[in-house]
Amino acid sequence: HTFLSAFFNNSKIKSNIDAYFKRNPTSGAIDSTGTTGTELKDELIKSLNISDPFDFRIEKDGSDFYIYIFEPLEKVTTGTEIAVTKYKMKNNGEINGTPTEENCKVAEKPNPNTPGNKMKYIVTFGK
Repeated sequence: HTFLSAFFNNSKIKSNIDAYFKRNPTSGAIDSTGTTGTELKDELIKSLNISDPFDFRIEKDGSDFYIYIFEPLEKVTTGTEIAVTKYKMKNNGEINGTPTEENCKVAEKPNPNTPGNKMKYIVTFGK
């Protein structure tokens, strides 16, 4: 039952991630601090068995995705390095192996969904 539940949730997340990148082909990431990221949060809680509060970033890497989970960025100063948990999601929606820990810097960029506002995100893959 747990396996089927996790598989269903991962399939749902995978289809929502695919749909996002299909709608936004030039985007390299989904950030929870942007308005489009909020719809995936509940699905991540179920699939990864984690609890709120957290922020996340999902990046496409070929046909796979990297999911980064980290502390909420709202009160973190830009330029600070924070610990993140990194999961790899294969193209079939399967979470691959054990998550890894790494440190990433917090940066800021214009929020494409709310012109004039900025959003914080973590810098990964050198982006």
